[in-house]
Parts: sequence; structure tokens; C-alpha cells
Amino acid sequence: MKTHRPFQSLKNSRESVLEAEVAAKREALRTADALAEHYRSRSVIAEGEVRRLLQLQTVALVSAESQRIALDAEQEKASQHEEEIQRLSAELAGKKKECEALLATKNSLQSKLTSMREQNRTMDATIEHFRKQLDEAKQVIDQKDAEILQYNNMARIINELTGKVQPANLSNSKNI
Repeated sequence: MKTHRPFQSLKNSRESVLEAEVAAKREALRTADALAEHYRSRSVIAEGEVRRLLQLQTVALVSAESQRIALDAEQEKASQHEEEIQRLSAELAGKKKECEALLATKNSLQSKLTSMREQNRTMDATIEHFRKQLDEAKQVIDQKDAEILQYNNMARIINELTGKVQPANLSNSKNI
């Protein structure tokens, strides 16, 4: 039975090796399970982070699209304002030309008015000169009429004194 003992010892040693292997494998399995659990929890956290990042990306895309739409609207407004500015600039240029033409017309009319006023002053001076001449002529005529009347009176007196008859048209010479 001696031979059985070494066999037993071999069997015991083999069992110990197997138990050690099983223990090592159990330890490896526990470690693997712990690692798997760790990676599972990290995977769940990563999936949550991915969902959060996808939501953030969606929000960012919506915001970017909203900003793009707002930018397009602002660019359209800017384009419309630019067109309005060009239209108003052209209208302003036309109004400036009209204003320049009106100013030229005003200056021309002002010049004509000044010229006509000068002509009126000249004509007024001429009329005044003619009035003075007319007044002087009236005074001369009145003086001559007075002289004629005086001569007629003298002639009538002389005729009355001399007995001559006075002609009818001599007494009315002032009325002519």
C-alpha cells in the first residue's frame, strides 16, 4: 500500500493544484465580473453622455438653424434697405437736379426782376421828367393864356375906347 500513498499524495497534490486553479479561475472570474460590471456601468454612463451630447447637438443644430434663418432674414432686410437706399439716392439726385434747375430759374427770374425794376425806375424817372415838362408847358400855356387874356382885355378896352367892334372869337381864346 505504499504505492497507494504516493498515489494518494499525488491525487491530493493534483486536487490542491486543481483547487488552486479553480480558486484562481474563480478569482479571475470575479475580477472579470467586476471589470465587466465596471465597463457596463461606464457603458451606461457613456450611453447617457452620448444621449446628452446628442441632445446638446440637436439643441445646437436647432439654434444654428434658427440663427441661420434669422441671418437670412436680416440679410434680406439689409438687401431691401440697400435697394431703398439706392432708390432714395436716385430720387435725391433727381431732386437735387430739380432744385438746381429751380435755383437757376429763380436766379434768372431774379435777374429779370432786377432788370425790370431798373427799367421801371428809368421809366418812372422819364415819366417824372415828362410830368415836369408837362407842368412847365402848362405853366407856359397858362402864362400865355393870361397874356392873351390880358392882350384881349387891352384890345377890348382899346376897341371900346376907339369904338371898334370886338370879334366874337377873341374873347373865348382861353377855351381853345
